[in-house]
Amino acid sequence: RVLFRSIFDDVEDIINVFVNLVVGADTVIKDLSIDLQNKIKNKVKETTDLDVKEVNITVKKAIQEKN
Repeated sequence: RVLFRSIFDDVEDIINVFVNLVVGADTVIKDLSIDLQNKIKNKVKETTDLDVKEVNITVKKAIQEKN
């Protein structure tokens, strides 16, 4: 589950993105965070031509997936 929120600074044409995640208990959070940060920055730049200053990722919960 992913919740996104972004803040746009019209003066400098930059965006700060805040992401809240619920992940599986076996998720490697560091790898997931780096991958998501890069994908979000690239996609925002590609679709809006705006720069992303930072992507802040918060893991709200890690849950054990049911088999």
